[in-house]
Amino acid sequence: MTTTLKSSSNRPKGEIKGAVIAAKTPGKAAPIGKVKIATSARAASGHMQWRKDFFVVAYKADQFYVVDKVKRGMDPHVVDYVASRMHVTKEKLIQTLGLPRATLQRKVTQDKPLSVDASSRVFGISRIIGQVEAMVSESGDPTGFDAATWVAGWLERQQPALGGRKPAEFMDTAEGQQLVSRLLAQTQSGAYA
Repeated sequence: MTTTLKSSSNRPKGEIKGAVIAAKTPGKAAPIGKVKIATSARAASGHMQWRKDFFVVAYKADQFYVVDKVKRGMDPHVVDYVASRMHVTKEKLIQTLGLPRATLQRKVTQDKPLSVDASSRVFGISRIIGQVEAMVSESGDPTGFDAATWVAGWLERQQPALGGRKPAEFMDTAEGQQLVSRLLAQTQSGAYA
């Protein structure tokens, strides 16, 4: 299954506002829905409505979409959304991802997209949460499981496979996030049970 981006307006392919992610299965394209629903005025006021399955969509997105989204820059309000879903403070998430607080606040105030580096870090943690959601869905009953909250706690626990370090220590680089993602996949396969 591949995930592609379809524009619901005359915006260029890859534009996030008003865009629809569609999952393509052989011979069939099933729309998943809007990534977020907001006008610029609503986005500027911070009253964003994000998809319930935002993290899974981020995890399952193909690499071309990910690269395009990161290069275009993510909406700065996504940091608030991710922090709230993880049940951590915005400050804690900013610290974990190594984001410059003043720059982030300026982006929010000016309603401008995040830098490539910041977008990569935010998209990366979103994908990790989506990975955990997908793992639980594939392995058992996800009813009542909150992947974002679980990830927030797991990131703070020392992991023997990381030499006793916490996964949170690796979340400020794309390479570190890939390492954490691989560790989660190995945990699911039983390599680090």
